[in-house]
Amino acid sequence: MAPSPVKRAFFRALLVVLASGATLLLAEAGARLLTGPRIQLIAPDPVLGWRLKRNAEFRGSVTTNSSGFRDREHAPGESPVLVLGDSYVAGLAMRQREILHVLLEKKLGLPVAAAAAPAWSTGQQLLYFAEEGWRLHPRAVVLLMAPNDIRETFANGFHRLDSGGRLVRNPP
Repeated sequence: MAPSPVKRAFFRALLVVLASGATLLLAEAGARLLTGPRIQLIAPDPVLGWRLKRNAEFRGSVTTNSSGFRDREHAPGESPVLVLGDSYVAGLAMRQREILHVLLEKKLGLPVAAAAAPAWSTGQQLLYFAEEGWRLHPRAVVLLMAPNDIRETFANGFHRLDSGGRLVRNPP
């Protein structure tokens, strides 16, 4: 006795679903093998929201120091010029020797430190300085910013002014 037309249709549909699923799994596996692991450059930070991963080294020329910035370690008492910024200062598309603060250090003949992460606003830069940056005892602080950086300080909801008028980070 031959299977009923309903059973035949069901098994054909099941075969199509299983074949499609197997094809998608093979495509996913192939894509992962060809592209390699995803590189996660950003790490969460309880005060700043995020920063580059600390002590990271990635394929290519992206390395970070123990503070999570694309910079060398600075010796105690060095008093560098401190450059604060966002992705322009972080320079993720640049080789380490081509980053702005590295070139500035060579040009000035003074130590230059950089604290930056992609999409940082002026609020995050100020919070970084208040929490950590002042410990470098910088001889000068240079803030590199774009017009959107001030707007994003409050637009992204990460910051607010407390009752004393100080900038604070909203809890996540």
